[in-house]
Amino acid sequence: MHLVPPGILAAARAGRFGMDVDEKTLAVDKAHVPLGKIVNVEALLARLEADRLEGGFVAVPPGLFRADQPHQQRRDWAEFVNAAMGELMAAHSTRLRGLAFLPAEDPALAAQLATELDGSWAGVTFGTQLNGGRFHEPKYEVLWSALEEHGLPVLLHPDHPADPRLEEFYLTNLLGYPHETTVAAAHIVLGGVLERHPNLRILLSHGGAAVATLAGRWQRGATMKRPGVPQLRLGPLEYVKRFYFDTVVHSRPYIDFLIDTVGVDRLLLGSDWPFPMGTDAAEDDVGHLSDEARGAIRVGNVERVFGVPIAG
Repeated sequence: MHLVPPGILAAARAGRFGMDVDEKTLAVDKAHVPLGKIVNVEALLARLEADRLEGGFVAVPPGLFRADQPHQQRRDWAEFVNAAMGELMAAHSTRLRGLAFLPAEDPALAAQLATELDGSWAGVTFGTQLNGGRFHEPKYEVLWSALEEHGLPVLLHPDHPADPRLEEFYLTNLLGYPHETTVAAAHIVLGGVLERHPNLRILLSHGGAAVATLAGRWQRGATMKRPGVPQLRLGPLEYVKRFYFDTVVHSRPYIDFLIDTVGVDRLLLGSDWPFPMGTDAAEDDVGHLSDEARGAIRVGNVERVFGVPIAG
């Protein structure tokens, strides 16, 4: 679930951090975040009631990630965003838990910010655009180590893709976002991140995009020792099974495929609320499953990954 906290809107009205806002849109650099339900916490709580959930986890939308902002502004921006989100979450602490934003394009700073978080946060979130960086590069070890040591789950959310070929047909969302997630996950798997950090808890948005679909192909590439494919301790498919996947896939057969591929214990209920490409109700993609499977996806797996009780 996504929200833009009131503190961010107030800052935009004051022209802080180069932001601007009108009745319909929050402008943050080149990103334009449509307003409406995304600034209405009561609407989010109503959705929880409709879905018979006692709580949920909230992150800012990717339009606020600002991966290309100047280096000297990154700490101030991240601390400002998290302070605004923290204030909102504190006002609704019985129902909502926040995911702190980390500027992952600066892994050393992101690691430091992660170590400074208090226990009110359920985990962290960051995007896939890293100003040309790659998640498997040595400079990212400090971030992965910090997240693993402090037991912070990560919601990895795709950023807006830069490919101009995707500007038609809404492909920036229909194809570009899944591509972003899949490439990032491939770097994490094939770059050995999950081998070096077995206790990382990384949740992939939108059903993991094409990660489960391509896991067999990655496995084949490793088995056949294709050029550039590393020989890890385990096969790529085994590392793919270490990810967690939300259920926002808009396809019940694909939910079944995910369960067959990675196991029901790796799925967590998602909504992508309030975006149009999210689900209309919690049961949209999982309503056909057994009571046991739905209970795991709605409650059990969530409690295990985030370490907090959440009935539903």
